[in-house]
Amino acid sequence: MLKRALLFCLFAVLAGTAVAQSGSTPAQPDSAPAQTSTAPAPAAPASAQSPAAPQSEPEEPISNKPPRIIIFAGYSYENARYLFGNTSNLNGYEASVEGFHLRPHLSFVGDGSAHYGWNQFPISCVTVGIVCTPNPPNSRVHQYNFMGGPQWRFFGPNARFQPFVHVLGGYGRVTMSTPGFFAGSWAWEVAAGGGVDYPWRGPFSWRGQADYIRNNFFNNGQNQIRLSLGLVFHF
Repeated sequence: MLKRALLFCLFAVLAGTAVAQSGSTPAQPDSAPAQTSTAPAPAAPASAQSPAAPQSEPEEPISNKPPRIIIFAGYSYENARYLFGNTSNLNGYEASVEGFHLRPHLSFVGDGSAHYGWNQFPISCVTVGIVCTPNPPNSRVHQYNFMGGPQWRFFGPNARFQPFVHVLGGYGRVTMSTPGFFAGSWAWEVAAGGGVDYPWRGPFSWRGQADYIRNNFFNNGQNQIRLSLGLVFHF
């Protein structure tokens, strides 16, 4: 009986141990090991990698750059009066050269013109012994103007019209001639006026211009108006 009791106890212990081992499971780790990041670091900005290159100033618009030389030539009309005679309508031509830029808008211009026509010059009949009644005879007139001075030109980006103003000074020459009579005079002249240029094709533009001229032909003050229209070439 004692052997049976001992064997029964031993069997019970072994059975309890087997049951305890089958009911238990191995412990799982709390979390996976941390992964080490292999992504590359962001690249530094270009400004941090190398010093910024100096930036050049933007160029002035082409329309803001005046041509180096501007040449004008065209028809010209002048309303002239000499001494106390009648006013004459003279026709001729005018030419000018603009250059020597003192400032982008300021330059120097040289101007010359020639006008021809007829005038009832008061002293022509006295000189040749003709009675001046009711009017003196017509004398052939040749007048030449040689002047120069500063000129201010207005222009801007994409501007089509380019107005300008100037003040001129110089000398003039006028001659009167009729059969048996000739007279001539040199005198100082001053002028103020302006005009406008309008682009046409390539380096060519149209110009309209008007000037008031004050001179002293035959030692007598004269007020004259000159109007001109012609073609401009600039380069």
